[in-house]
Amino acid sequence: MKKVVILGGGVAGLQCASTLTNQSSLLFDITLVEKKDFVESGLYSLRMMVQPDEFEPAHIMLQELEQTYRRNGHCLEFITSARATALNDEPVAVDTNNGNVHEDSQSRERRRTVTIAVENDNGTEERVLEYDYLVLATGSLYSTPYVKPDPNKQVNSVMRRIELQTFHQQIHSPDNNHVVVVGGGALGLELVGELADLNETRRSTNPFKITLIHSRMLLKDRSNSRSIHNYIMDFMQRNQVEVILGHRVSSDSPHFDQDVDPAVKKKLRIDPNPKLEDVSPSTVTEINDASMVFWCGSLRPNTDFITQDNENRVLIEVDSSGFVKVNTYLQCEGYENVFAVGDLNNSPCEKLAGAAAVQAQKAAQNIIQLAAGKRASYQYRGKMFRSYSLSLGSKDAFATIADYMVLWGGIAAYLKTNTNRNKLVQYLRNS
Repeated sequence: MKKVVILGGGVAGLQCASTLTNQSSLLFDITLVEKKDFVESGLYSLRMMVQPDEFEPAHIMLQELEQTYRRNGHCLEFITSARATALNDEPVAVDTNNGNVHEDSQSRERRRTVTIAVENDNGTEERVLEYDYLVLATGSLYSTPYVKPDPNKQVNSVMRRIELQTFHQQIHSPDNNHVVVVGGGALGLELVGELADLNETRRSTNPFKITLIHSRMLLKDRSNSRSIHNYIMDFMQRNQVEVILGHRVSSDSPHFDQDVDPAVKKKLRIDPNPKLEDVSPSTVTEINDASMVFWCGSLRPNTDFITQDNENRVLIEVDSSGFVKVNTYLQCEGYENVFAVGDLNNSPCEKLAGAAAVQAQKAAQNIIQLAAGKRASYQYRGKMFRSYSLSLGSKDAFATIADYMVLWGGIAAYLKTNTNRNKLVQYLRNS
Protein backbone atom coordinates (compact mmCIF):
# COMPACT_ATOMS: atom_id res chain seq x y z
CA MET A 1 0.00 0.00 0.00
CA LYS A 2 1.18 3.50 -0.78
CA LYS A 3 1.34 5.75 2.27
CA VAL A 4 -0.57 9.04 2.22
CA VAL A 5 -0.20 11.63 4.98
CA ILE A 6 -2.78 14.41 5.14
CA LEU A 7 -1.93 17.41 7.33
CA GLY A 8 -5.17 19.10 8.34
CA GLY A 9 -8.61 17.80 9.28
CA GLY A 10 -10.74 20.62 7.93
CA VAL A 11 -12.90 20.51 4.83
CA ALA A 12 -9.97 20.05 2.44
CA GLY A 13 -8.21 17.32 4.41
CA LEU A 14 -11.40 15.37 5.05
CA GLN A 15 -12.52 15.62 1.43
CA CYS A 16 -9.17 14.22 0.34
CA ALA A 17 -9.48 11.28 2.75
CA SER A 18 -13.06 10.67 1.64
CA THR A 19 -12.16 10.65 -2.06
CA LEU A 20 -9.28 8.23 -1.55
CA THR A 21 -11.27 5.77 0.58
CA ASN A 22 -14.39 5.96 -1.61
CA GLN A 23 -12.66 4.00 -4.38
CA SER A 24 -11.31 0.46 -4.33
CA SER A 25 -9.19 0.35 -7.49
CA LEU A 26 -6.05 1.13 -5.47
CA LEU A 27 -5.61 0.72 -1.71
CA PHE A 28 -3.86 3.32 0.46
CA ASP A 29 -2.51 3.55 3.99
CA ILE A 30 -3.79 6.98 5.03
CA THR A 31 -2.87 9.01 8.11
CA LEU A 32 -4.64 12.31 8.82
CA VAL A 33 -3.11 14.68 11.40
CA GLU A 34 -5.21 17.36 13.09
CA LYS A 35 -4.79 19.43 16.26
CA LYS A 36 -8.53 19.38 17.03
CA ASP A 37 -10.78 16.39 17.68
CA PHE A 38 -13.64 17.99 15.74
CA VAL A 39 -14.43 19.92 12.60
CA GLU A 40 -16.70 22.95 12.68
CA SER A 41 -18.55 24.95 10.10
CA GLY A 42 -16.42 28.06 9.79
CA LEU A 43 -19.34 29.53 7.90
CA TYR A 44 -21.21 29.63 11.20
CA SER A 45 -18.47 30.50 13.67
CA LEU A 46 -19.47 34.16 14.08
CA ARG A 47 -23.03 33.18 14.94
CA MET A 48 -21.66 30.76 17.54
CA MET A 49 -19.63 33.58 19.08
CA VAL A 50 -22.75 35.53 20.01
CA GLN A 51 -25.06 32.51 20.44
CA PRO A 52 -23.20 29.61 22.11
CA ASP A 53 -26.33 27.46 21.94
CA GLU A 54 -25.66 27.12 18.20
CA PHE A 55 -22.54 25.02 18.92
CA GLU A 56 -23.95 21.53 18.40
CA PRO A 57 -25.44 21.89 14.89
CA ALA A 58 -22.17 23.24 13.49
CA HIS A 59 -19.77 20.56 14.82
CA ILE A 60 -18.94 16.95 14.15
CA MET A 61 -16.39 14.78 15.93
CA LEU A 62 -13.51 13.49 13.82
CA GLN A 63 -13.82 10.06 15.43
CA GLU A 64 -17.23 9.71 13.79
CA LEU A 65 -15.84 10.64 10.38
CA GLU A 66 -12.90 8.25 10.84
CA GLN A 67 -15.38 5.40 11.21
CA THR A 68 -17.35 6.64 8.19
CA TYR A 69 -14.29 6.84 5.94
CA ARG A 70 -12.74 3.52 7.03
CA ARG A 71 -13.98 1.47 4.08
CA ASN A 72 -13.15 -0.46 0.89
CA GLY A 73 -10.05 -2.10 2.39
CA HIS A 74 -8.02 1.05 3.01
CA CYS A 75 -6.02 1.56 6.20
CA LEU A 76 -7.02 4.82 7.89
CA GLU A 77 -5.88 6.55 11.06
CA PHE A 78 -6.87 9.97 12.36
CA ILE A 79 -4.29 11.35 14.79
CA THR A 80 -5.91 14.18 16.75
CA SER A 81 -4.40 16.56 19.32
CA ALA A 82 -1.41 16.62 17.00
CA ARG A 83 0.37 19.09 14.78
CA ALA A 84 3.16 18.90 12.25
CA THR A 85 6.44 20.47 13.34
CA ALA A 86 8.79 19.73 10.44
CA LEU A 87 9.12 18.22 7.00
CA ASN A 88 12.18 16.15 6.20
CA ASP A 89 13.58 15.13 2.83
CA GLU A 90 16.72 12.98 3.08
CA PRO A 91 18.64 10.81 0.60
CA VAL A 92 18.55 7.10 1.28
CA ALA A 93 21.61 4.93 1.77
CA VAL A 94 22.89 3.47 -1.49
CA ASP A 95 24.86 0.20 -1.61
CA THR A 96 27.54 0.66 -4.29
CA ASN A 97 29.17 -2.18 -6.25
CA ASN A 98 32.24 -2.20 -4.01
CA GLY A 99 30.16 -2.82 -0.90
CA ASN A 100 30.43 0.69 0.50
CA VAL A 101 27.26 2.37 1.70
CA HIS A 102 26.82 6.09 1.32
CA GLU A 103 24.07 8.67 1.03
CA ASP A 104 23.49 9.62 -2.57
CA SER A 105 22.23 13.21 -2.49
CA GLN A 106 21.23 12.96 -6.17
CA SER A 107 19.32 9.73 -5.80
CA ARG A 108 15.65 9.66 -6.78
CA GLU A 109 15.11 7.36 -3.80
CA ARG A 110 14.71 9.64 -0.81
CA ARG A 111 13.22 9.20 2.64
CA ARG A 112 10.47 11.77 3.00
CA THR A 113 8.88 12.16 6.41
CA VAL A 114 6.77 14.45 8.55
CA THR A 115 7.58 15.02 12.20
CA ILE A 116 4.50 15.57 14.37
CA ALA A 117 3.97 16.41 18.03
CA VAL A 118 1.12 14.53 19.70
CA GLU A 119 -0.33 15.71 22.98
CA ASN A 120 -1.37 12.98 25.42
CA ASP A 121 -1.75 12.42 29.16
CA ASN A 122 2.02 12.03 29.53
CA GLY A 123 2.90 15.25 27.72
CA THR A 124 4.11 15.64 24.16
CA GLU A 125 5.18 12.64 22.10
CA GLU A 126 7.14 13.07 18.87
CA ARG A 127 6.34 10.80 15.96
CA VAL A 128 7.83 10.53 12.48
CA LEU A 129 5.52 9.57 9.61
CA GLU A 130 6.87 8.32 6.29
CA TYR A 131 4.88 9.04 3.17
CA ASP A 132 4.71 8.37 -0.53
CA TYR A 133 2.25 11.22 -1.01
CA LEU A 134 1.73 14.25 1.18
CA VAL A 135 -1.29 16.58 1.23
CA LEU A 136 -0.94 19.96 2.92
CA ALA A 137 -4.37 21.11 4.08
CA THR A 138 -3.60 23.14 7.21
CA GLY A 139 -5.83 26.05 6.21
CA SER A 140 -5.58 29.64 7.31
CA LEU A 141 -5.90 31.82 10.36
CA TYR A 142 -7.10 35.29 11.28
CA SER A 143 -5.76 37.82 13.74
CA THR A 144 -9.27 38.03 15.20
CA PRO A 145 -9.55 35.63 18.14
CA TYR A 146 -12.41 33.13 18.49
CA VAL A 147 -13.24 33.04 14.76
CA LYS A 148 -11.07 29.93 14.45
CA PRO A 149 -9.44 27.85 17.17
CA ASP A 150 -5.92 29.02 17.94
CA PRO A 151 -3.61 27.13 15.53
CA ASN A 152 -0.79 27.21 18.10
CA LYS A 153 -2.82 25.34 20.72
CA GLN A 154 -4.30 21.88 20.93
CA VAL A 155 -8.07 22.39 21.14
CA ASN A 156 -10.71 19.75 21.79
CA SER A 157 -14.46 20.22 21.52
CA VAL A 158 -14.87 20.92 25.24
CA MET A 159 -12.21 23.62 25.14
CA ARG A 160 -13.75 25.14 22.01
CA ARG A 161 -17.15 25.35 23.67
CA ILE A 162 -15.59 27.06 26.70
CA GLU A 163 -13.73 29.44 24.38
CA LEU A 164 -16.98 30.55 22.73
CA GLN A 165 -18.71 30.85 26.10
CA THR A 166 -15.84 33.06 27.27
CA PHE A 167 -16.40 35.38 24.33
CA HIS A 168 -20.11 35.44 25.10
CA GLN A 169 -19.36 36.55 28.65
CA GLN A 170 -16.94 39.21 27.44
CA ILE A 171 -19.35 40.68 24.92
CA HIS A 172 -22.10 40.84 27.57
CA SER A 173 -19.81 42.30 30.22
CA PRO A 174 -20.92 45.65 31.68
CA ASP A 175 -17.38 46.83 30.91
CA ASN A 176 -18.03 46.36 27.19
CA ASN A 177 -19.32 49.65 25.81
CA HIS A 178 -17.40 50.16 22.54
CA VAL A 179 -16.49 47.42 20.05
CA VAL A 180 -14.16 48.33 17.18
CA VAL A 181 -13.96 46.12 14.10
CA VAL A 182 -11.00 46.76 11.79
CA GLY A 183 -11.62 45.53 8.23
CA GLY A 184 -14.71 45.84 6.05
CA GLY A 185 -14.37 42.64 4.06
CA ALA A 186 -16.64 39.63 4.48
CA LEU A 187 -15.33 38.65 7.94
CA GLY A 188 -15.57 42.15 9.42
CA LEU A 189 -19.01 42.80 7.96
CA GLU A 190 -20.47 39.52 9.19
CA LEU A 191 -19.02 40.15 12.64
CA VAL A 192 -20.58 43.63 12.72
CA GLY A 193 -23.87 42.10 11.62
CA GLU A 194 -23.85 39.61 14.49
CA LEU A 195 -22.89 42.33 17.00
CA ALA A 196 -25.68 44.62 15.78
CA ASP A 197 -28.11 41.71 16.01
CA LEU A 198 -26.94 41.06 19.56
CA ASN A 199 -27.44 44.71 20.48
CA GLU A 200 -31.00 44.63 19.20
CA THR A 201 -32.10 41.30 20.66
CA ARG A 202 -30.21 40.95 23.94
CA ARG A 203 -28.79 44.32 24.87
CA SER A 204 -31.51 46.65 23.68
CA THR A 205 -31.58 48.52 27.00
CA ASN A 206 -27.78 48.83 27.20
CA PRO A 207 -26.31 48.60 23.68
CA PHE A 208 -22.59 48.95 23.10
CA LYS A 209 -21.23 51.28 20.45
CA ILE A 210 -19.90 49.66 17.25
CA THR A 211 -17.26 51.28 15.03
CA LEU A 212 -16.12 49.79 11.72
CA ILE A 213 -12.81 50.98 10.18
CA HIS A 214 -12.06 50.02 6.58
CA SER A 215 -9.00 50.94 4.51
CA ARG A 216 -10.94 51.10 1.23
CA MET A 217 -13.80 53.26 0.05
CA LEU A 218 -16.16 50.38 -0.72
CA LEU A 219 -17.31 47.83 1.84
CA LYS A 220 -16.93 44.26 0.58
CA ASP A 221 -14.63 45.81 -2.00
CA ARG A 222 -13.70 42.52 -3.66
CA SER A 223 -17.19 42.53 -5.20
CA ASN A 224 -16.47 46.05 -6.51
CA SER A 225 -20.20 46.73 -6.34
CA ARG A 226 -21.54 50.16 -5.48
CA SER A 227 -25.04 48.76 -4.98
CA ILE A 228 -23.80 46.19 -2.43
CA HIS A 229 -21.80 48.89 -0.67
CA ASN A 230 -24.86 51.15 -0.49
CA TYR A 231 -27.01 48.34 0.89
CA ILE A 232 -24.47 47.57 3.61
CA MET A 233 -24.08 51.26 4.46
CA ASP A 234 -27.85 51.52 4.87
CA PHE A 235 -27.70 48.58 7.28
CA MET A 236 -24.94 50.29 9.24
CA GLN A 237 -26.91 53.51 9.55
CA ARG A 238 -30.06 51.71 10.68
CA ASN A 239 -28.05 49.97 13.39
CA GLN A 240 -26.11 53.06 14.54
CA VAL A 241 -22.76 51.62 13.43
CA GLU A 242 -20.13 54.31 12.87
CA VAL A 243 -18.22 53.60 9.65
CA ILE A 244 -14.82 55.16 8.87
CA LEU A 245 -13.74 54.52 5.25
CA GLY A 246 -10.37 55.02 3.58
CA HIS A 247 -8.50 54.84 6.89
CA ARG A 248 -6.26 52.42 8.73
CA VAL A 249 -5.40 51.87 12.34
CA SER A 250 -1.80 52.96 12.80
CA SER A 251 0.59 50.14 13.60
CA ASP A 252 2.16 52.22 16.37
CA SER A 253 -1.13 52.60 18.22
CA PRO A 254 -0.68 51.75 21.91
CA HIS A 255 -3.02 48.75 21.51
CA PHE A 256 -2.11 47.39 18.10
CA ASP A 257 -2.64 43.81 19.24
CA GLN A 258 -5.32 41.18 19.76
CA ASP A 259 -6.53 42.28 23.19
CA VAL A 260 -10.29 41.78 23.58
CA ASP A 261 -10.51 42.06 27.36
CA PRO A 262 -13.43 44.50 27.89
CA ALA A 263 -12.00 45.63 31.21
CA VAL A 264 -8.97 47.10 29.43
CA LYS A 265 -9.63 50.32 27.52
CA LYS A 266 -7.70 50.51 24.26
CA LYS A 267 -6.35 53.51 22.36
CA LEU A 268 -6.22 53.42 18.56
CA ARG A 269 -4.81 56.04 16.20
CA ILE A 270 -6.53 56.30 12.81
CA ASP A 271 -4.71 57.53 9.70
CA PRO A 272 -5.85 58.02 6.07
CA ASN A 273 -4.82 55.21 3.73
CA PRO A 274 -1.81 56.63 1.84
CA LYS A 275 -2.51 54.34 -1.13
CA LEU A 276 -5.80 56.09 -1.87
CA GLU A 277 -6.08 59.43 -3.59
CA ASP A 278 -8.29 62.26 -2.38
CA VAL A 279 -9.28 60.65 0.92
CA SER A 280 -10.85 63.23 3.19
CA PRO A 281 -9.35 62.94 6.67
CA SER A 282 -11.84 61.51 9.14
CA THR A 283 -13.10 63.69 11.96
CA VAL A 284 -12.17 60.73 14.16
CA THR A 285 -8.38 60.53 14.43
CA GLU A 286 -8.15 58.61 17.68
CA ILE A 287 -10.30 56.20 19.67
CA ASN A 288 -9.55 56.21 23.39
CA ASP A 289 -12.35 54.08 24.81
CA ALA A 290 -12.39 50.85 22.80
CA SER A 291 -13.32 47.99 25.09
CA MET A 292 -12.93 45.22 22.49
CA VAL A 293 -10.99 45.37 19.20
CA PHE A 294 -11.25 42.80 16.41
CA TRP A 295 -8.73 42.68 13.55
CA CYS A 296 -10.53 41.35 10.50
CA GLY A 297 -8.02 41.97 7.74
CA SER A 298 -6.77 39.39 5.28
CA LEU A 299 -6.43 35.76 6.28
CA ARG A 300 -2.96 34.28 6.57
CA PRO A 301 -1.97 30.79 5.39
CA ASN A 302 -1.02 28.42 8.17
CA THR A 303 2.36 27.50 6.71
CA ASP A 304 4.86 28.19 9.49
CA PHE A 305 6.09 24.60 9.69
CA ILE A 306 6.35 23.67 6.02
CA THR A 307 8.85 26.06 4.48
CA GLN A 308 12.05 24.79 6.12
CA ASP A 309 13.45 21.53 7.41
CA ASN A 310 15.61 21.06 10.51
CA GLU A 311 18.66 22.23 8.55
CA ASN A 312 16.90 25.45 7.44
CA ARG A 313 16.67 24.30 3.84
CA VAL A 314 13.62 25.57 1.96
CA LEU A 315 11.52 22.56 1.03
CA ILE A 316 8.18 24.05 0.03
CA GLU A 317 8.15 27.26 -1.99
CA VAL A 318 5.76 30.05 -1.01
CA ASP A 319 4.91 33.32 -2.73
CA SER A 320 5.46 36.84 -1.37
CA SER A 321 2.25 36.60 0.68
CA GLY A 322 3.20 33.25 2.24
CA PHE A 323 0.85 31.07 0.17
CA VAL A 324 2.22 27.74 -1.09
CA LYS A 325 3.04 27.78 -4.80
CA VAL A 326 1.13 25.10 -6.73
CA ASN A 327 0.60 24.20 -10.39
CA THR A 328 -2.81 23.55 -11.93
CA TYR A 329 -2.61 19.93 -10.68
CA LEU A 330 -2.25 21.34 -7.13
CA GLN A 331 1.27 19.91 -6.80
CA CYS A 332 3.77 21.97 -4.83
CA GLU A 333 6.48 23.58 -6.89
CA GLY A 334 9.28 21.07 -7.49
CA TYR A 335 7.37 18.07 -6.12
CA GLU A 336 5.25 15.53 -7.96
CA ASN A 337 4.08 13.79 -4.79
CA VAL A 338 3.29 16.77 -2.52
CA PHE A 339 -0.01 18.62 -2.88
CA ALA A 340 -1.38 21.77 -1.24
CA VAL A 341 -5.14 22.33 -1.14
CA GLY A 342 -7.53 24.86 0.33
CA ASP A 343 -6.76 28.19 1.94
CA LEU A 344 -2.99 27.79 2.14
CA ASN A 345 -2.17 27.54 -1.59
CA ASN A 346 -1.80 30.36 -4.10
CA SER A 347 -4.47 29.16 -6.51
CA PRO A 348 -6.26 32.33 -7.72
CA CYS A 349 -9.70 31.82 -6.26
CA GLU A 350 -11.84 32.85 -3.30
CA LYS A 351 -10.85 31.07 -0.10
CA LEU A 352 -14.16 29.29 0.38
CA ALA A 353 -15.08 25.85 1.71
CA GLY A 354 -16.52 24.86 -1.66
CA ALA A 355 -13.29 25.68 -3.46
CA ALA A 356 -11.26 23.76 -0.86
CA ALA A 357 -13.43 20.66 -1.30
CA VAL A 358 -13.09 20.73 -5.10
CA GLN A 359 -9.32 21.15 -4.87
CA ALA A 360 -9.00 18.28 -2.38
CA GLN A 361 -11.02 15.98 -4.59
CA LYS A 362 -8.84 16.73 -7.62
CA ALA A 363 -5.62 16.29 -5.60
CA ALA A 364 -6.84 12.89 -4.38
CA GLN A 365 -7.71 11.84 -7.92
CA ASN A 366 -4.22 12.83 -9.04
CA ILE A 367 -2.70 10.77 -6.22
CA ILE A 368 -4.69 7.76 -7.42
CA GLN A 369 -3.38 8.27 -10.95
CA LEU A 370 0.24 8.69 -9.85
CA ALA A 371 0.04 5.58 -7.66
CA ALA A 372 -1.20 3.66 -10.70
CA GLY A 373 1.84 4.77 -12.71
CA LYS A 374 -0.04 7.39 -14.72
CA ARG A 375 0.39 11.14 -15.03
CA ALA A 376 -1.67 13.59 -13.00
CA SER A 377 -4.47 14.92 -15.20
CA TYR A 378 -7.05 16.54 -12.91
CA GLN A 379 -6.56 20.29 -13.03
CA TYR A 380 -7.93 23.10 -10.91
CA ARG A 381 -7.74 26.36 -12.78
CA GLY A 382 -8.91 28.57 -9.92
CA LYS A 383 -11.96 30.25 -11.37
CA MET A 384 -13.38 32.99 -9.19
CA PHE A 385 -16.72 32.12 -7.64
CA ARG A 386 -19.44 34.34 -9.07
CA SER A 387 -22.00 33.33 -6.47
CA TYR A 388 -21.60 34.31 -2.84
CA SER A 389 -23.57 35.40 0.17
CA LEU A 390 -22.95 37.54 3.21
CA SER A 391 -25.02 37.66 6.37
CA LEU A 392 -25.69 40.76 8.43
CA GLY A 393 -26.97 39.14 11.59
CA SER A 394 -29.87 36.71 11.67
CA LYS A 395 -32.41 38.98 9.96
CA ASP A 396 -30.53 40.55 7.07
CA ALA A 397 -28.20 39.37 4.32
CA PHE A 398 -27.52 39.55 0.62
CA ALA A 399 -26.76 36.80 -1.87
CA THR A 400 -25.72 36.89 -5.51
CA ILE A 401 -26.16 34.01 -7.93
CA ALA A 402 -23.83 34.44 -10.91
CA ASP A 403 -24.72 37.66 -12.71
CA TYR A 404 -28.44 37.31 -12.93
CA MET A 405 -29.92 37.27 -9.42
CA VAL A 406 -29.45 39.25 -6.22
CA LEU A 407 -31.40 38.59 -3.04
CA TRP A 408 -31.57 41.05 -0.16
CA GLY A 409 -32.93 41.27 3.35
CA GLY A 410 -34.92 38.71 5.30
CA ILE A 411 -35.31 36.16 2.50
CA ALA A 412 -31.57 36.04 1.92
CA ALA A 413 -30.96 35.79 5.68
CA TYR A 414 -33.41 32.90 6.00
CA LEU A 415 -31.85 31.01 3.10
CA LYS A 416 -28.28 31.55 4.31
CA THR A 417 -29.01 30.54 7.90
CA ASN A 418 -31.28 27.57 7.29
CA THR A 419 -29.56 26.26 4.18
CA ASN A 420 -25.98 26.57 5.38
CA ARG A 421 -26.43 25.87 9.07
CA ASN A 422 -25.94 22.11 8.83
CA LYS A 423 -24.79 21.91 5.21
CA LEU A 424 -21.10 21.31 5.88
CA VAL A 425 -21.66 18.79 8.66
CA GLN A 426 -24.12 16.75 6.58
CA TYR A 427 -21.86 16.94 3.53
CA LEU A 428 -18.92 15.48 5.44
CA ARG A 429 -21.06 12.73 6.97
CA ASN A 430 -22.39 11.70 3.58
CA SER A 431 -19.23 12.02 1.49
